[in-house]
Amino acid sequence: ADEGSGNNPSFCVSGSTDGTVRLWDYNSCKALDQYNISDEIEGDEGSKQHGEVEGGGAVNDVTLHRSGSLVAVSRHDSNTLEILEIDVSSEPAAFKEMQRIECKAPIL
Repeated sequence: ADEGSGNNPSFCVSGSTDGTVRLWDYNSCKALDQYNISDEIEGDEGSKQHGEVEGGGAVNDVTLHRSGSLVAVSRHDSNTLEILEIDVSSEPAAFKEMQRIECKAPIL
């Protein structure tokens, strides 16, 4: 788990072996949102839906940026780094996928 130390210090994030990343309210210890990572690349229709498990794979690392609004996620069996934004305008706060970066080598 990683705690933010910037604008939103009440958030923390965690990753799991089931391929999920969770956003937590640090003060209340309640889960605010869950994001399922996938090894599917979006198709023509944008086939990947928020909250849908497509391929799975344990989360290797999850890091909350000090701004408290961005999260980097890597999976142990993938060359993809996913950047998620924490949408604080929604109630409760929720993840939005921002960018997927394909790396040349596996992310360790």
